Amino acid sequence: MIQDHMGDLSDARLLHRTNLLLCFVLSNALLASLILGGGGTSTTFSESSSRTSVYMLIILIFVAATNLFRLIGAVLYLLIKLATRLQSIF
Repeated sequence: MIQDHMGDLSDARLLHRTNLLLCFVLSNALLASLILGGGGTSTTFSESSSRTSVYMLIILIFVAATNLFRLIGAVLYLLIKLATRLQSIF
């Protein structure tokens, strides 16, 4: 009985995560098509296209910021884990 309830809860979490990821990917595709669209491929990817440059710069900054956040979180996690392990030894 309890095992079935836990399985249902796990399935619900997996479904939520799948739907969230699908929504994220589709919204990014829509955003990219709106920003980069509006002209042919010759105008979108030319050197003088400022929309493409701004979009790529925003994506680069966002990816760099999220990776920095992940790095800080991982280092803090390791430091806390090391400190608690050392504290339990001494």
